[in-house]
Amino acid sequence: MKINLLQTKFGEYELNLYLAGPNGFYNYGRNEDKSARHTQGLALLEHFKIIPQKENLPCCPRCQLPMRAGIDKSRILGWRIICAGGHVYQPTNNTFIEQALLKVIGADMIVWAIYSFLDGVPLKNFMKNTGVTSRTAVGWYRCIRDVMTKIAAHDYERIGGPNDVVEINQIKLFRKKYNCGSMVTWENVWVVGGVSRTTCRVFASVVPDRSAETLRELLVNHVDLRTHICTTNWAGYEKIDRAFRRGHTVVNQSTIFKDPCEDDLLWVPAGRFNEACLYRKWKGPPNENGFVPMRSHTMNIDRCWRELKQEIGNGKKMDYADDYVAEWVYRRNILAGIQGKAARFERFMDDVRRAFPGIALRPMQRDMEECDCHECHP
Repeated sequence: MKINLLQTKFGEYELNLYLAGPNGFYNYGRNEDKSARHTQGLALLEHFKIIPQKENLPCCPRCQLPMRAGIDKSRILGWRIICAGGHVYQPTNNTFIEQALLKVIGADMIVWAIYSFLDGVPLKNFMKNTGVTSRTAVGWYRCIRDVMTKIAAHDYERIGGPNDVVEINQIKLFRKKYNCGSMVTWENVWVVGGVSRTTCRVFASVVPDRSAETLRELLVNHVDLRTHICTTNWAGYEKIDRAFRRGHTVVNQSTIFKDPCEDDLLWVPAGRFNEACLYRKWKGPPNENGFVPMRSHTMNIDRCWRELKQEIGNGKKMDYADDYVAEWVYRRNILAGIQGKAARFERFMDDVRRAFPGIALRPMQRDMEECDCHECHP
């Protein structure tokens, strides 16, 4: 039987009502209340196996002997892990909260940070609600975004297919308004991505350049080779036909935005593409030759770029471009298909456990080529 994600041995854990006080996070209640919130926070982290459960410990990674929990009040959680061979481990080793000062911040704060981030609470609002410093808030938001980056890379599957159309386009994240002002690093950041017309799944990646070689390698790794693709008339896409033999149409954006009429229709054999890929206004049967119309455009991916810019906001540091793009891909491909805040929270907590599996298992790495985690090499 599936356990309710908000049900622990301490009773129902009401995130909205229990943690969000009328005067801020730490500005209400007595010390006993704070201690109770911290205890329930630990219970929830233990429930999702983000921290190990005392009764279900793995074997020692050094000697492969059984491990047990021992009481130690000097430890953060009040106990430690001891194996039969004498090896001692901190329960938070190799977990999401390994670097957290739990005695200062409280386990409930970590849970609330995750819940707020998934709910799209802006950083400034989170700081105002909790009373934490900007350094602490930014740090936790980066840790959460790091989990999304790793999971988005490990769970990614090529988009497209034999009956699908994928729209490809590139975007520069930021531009100077009216070409005035000082140069910022974001202006050198180009993102290339695509979206499937049938599944609405996306891919996006920061690229060092837009050369034909770079674009071809990126598309081959992220798009099914049996897919028909639509791209702009950028010169880097000219030789992409060698990889995608199912078809490649080019959109001249200098004219299609001025006159998006039916002149760009392509007549394709009936049954070749999913109905979502065809011209939506076409209601009639196939013509006498058995062909149906399809629009060649990149409007869907252009709309995705607008969503990406809204996610990024006014960031200006190039070092975090990959994180923001990966967060958008995670939200679009994984969280968007899950209904309800509780279900999304449950899915992300499970992903936290996968990214930081604890003692005896290797954690995930951001680079898939160098990753030797428990999922890549079981």
